Amino acid sequence: MKKCARLAGMLLVSSLCAACSTLPARPRPTPVPAPKTASYPHVALTQKLMYDVLLGEIAGERGDFNVSIKYLADATAQTKDPRLARRTTEIALYTGQYSRASAAAEIWVKAEPKSLAAHEAYAQALLGDGQPRVAEQELATVLRLSAADQRANDYLAIAGLLAHQPAGTNPAAIMQRLVAIHPRSAHAYFALARLDVERTRLKSAEAAINQSLALKPAWEEAAIFKGRILMLAGHAGQAARFYHSFLYTYPQATELRLNYARYLVNVKDWGAALDQFRQVVRDLPDDAEANYATGLLAMQMSRYAEASKYLEHTLSLQPGNHQVEIDLGDLAEEQGDYPRARYWFGRGAHGASLFPGELHLALLLAREGHLAQAEAKLHVLKPTRKRQRVELVLAKDEVLSQQHRYPAALHRLSLSLRTYPGNTQLLYARALVELKLGRLQAHERDLRAILKKDPQNVEALNALGYTLTNHSTRYHEAFRLISRALKLQPGDPYIMDSMGWADYRLGHLKAATRYLRQALAVRPDAEISAHLGEVLWQRGNHGEAETVWKHALKQDPKSAPLKRIMQKFMH
Repeated sequence: MKKCARLAGMLLVSSLCAACSTLPARPRPTPVPAPKTASYPHVALTQKLMYDVLLGEIAGERGDFNVSIKYLADATAQTKDPRLARRTTEIALYTGQYSRASAAAEIWVKAEPKSLAAHEAYAQALLGDGQPRVAEQELATVLRLSAADQRANDYLAIAGLLAHQPAGTNPAAIMQRLVAIHPRSAHAYFALARLDVERTRLKSAEAAINQSLALKPAWEEAAIFKGRILMLAGHAGQAARFYHSFLYTYPQATELRLNYARYLVNVKDWGAALDQFRQVVRDLPDDAEANYATGLLAMQMSRYAEASKYLEHTLSLQPGNHQVEIDLGDLAEEQGDYPRARYWFGRGAHGASLFPGELHLALLLAREGHLAQAEAKLHVLKPTRKRQRVELVLAKDEVLSQQHRYPAALHRLSLSLRTYPGNTQLLYARALVELKLGRLQAHERDLRAILKKDPQNVEALNALGYTLTNHSTRYHEAFRLISRALKLQPGDPYIMDSMGWADYRLGHLKAATRYLRQALAVRPDAEISAHLGEVLWQRGNHGEAETVWKHALKQDPKSAPLKRIMQKFMH
């Protein structure tokens, strides 16, 4: 387990989830129907007709729609003119006067029997007027009149219209009968699935989208929608398996791949998500959001060179993106390149990123040992939002902890929890300080308070499991807690380290070795190396254990846990 989480790490995961969740969906063009010509009735322009039309239009401009409809409806009845009928219909629909709308739309339809807009408006008016059967006939006419290349949009428009009808009209049954007009249309079944989702008929929606994909197997939009239906139904794992199999058959489905990658980020399967984002970037090399997400994922996986490549390319696509500059500073700091980290943090500390940039600079000063300077910089920072105020408390706690001023850190965190009771970040930070002070009961109490509020809090599950492994004999309980964390965040090196250590305490040396090797392969770390070496030593592999320890010591010569283990076994 990682004993102390840096604030920068929390900011990284937050940025990563935000980056992945905001990747834009690419718009699809909507065909525009060609204008239709019509012949108009010859009507004498009487004084009354002119009066009705002018008064109706003037009232409409002034927002007096009741007066407007009254006079326009009279003019429509006198002339049977489709232009007036259309105007009256539109205003009546806008104001919810469906009876008047249906009367005007009927005139419009009779005057322009091949007008899709007329039949659509008439159907909408009839539905609002409580005449679903007649409305269905009009919708069927729309579908029979529409051109093949417009049919997909028409089915979607009808689904949108029916979605807002009362249950008594049985909109799903109407839509199913309309789909039967074009039973080989994948778009018809897609629209039916959309309607079913709107009406929360998820089983029916899944059946409809399956039919759509049976008719058009490579249709990416339908495949994405199927995944969403499965997610809504609570079958996230099934959705992920479907996405995976669809991508195996259709690897160029970039939009679906983005959805799959977002899912993997949400479940914190960083390695699998990184693989998917790499492919997205190969397909879309100049997509700034995809490059950014890929860079953050590579950083999460400690693939520093790869992370730098993607983040710097993101910055070339979005010059002046201060958040990316701060992330590049984080990346440099992770690698121990403090001058470069200072450069990037300084560049990033501007505009909306001024506070996080200055906060990172302060934490960097503390990490370099300039604790007084770090405290001074944190003292002058002015947070403007709750999240920033919490981040500032956590940063000050980290500086105090680096000075081993644990009682002062505990006092500050406890005061902050009075202001922000139940804040899980503050509770977690306090739990770590309590562990340093040997206050194990308080440490456990705070971690359990987090888990009561958020039973799937991975950090708390892992921390409590690791503490029970190291400071008690409750190894089976520890194993269960860490197993839950690992299930929620597979591939995390620190959780795999905790799992290996719990297995070691339980006497499962082979399983312990496997987990610790996997953890070290993902993230070279002195403490993980110390654990792996101890397990190898206990299995009789003394030479390999010494090799692991000595290699780790070269990378981190100041590691206290590593030195203790080597002192224990090698001297």
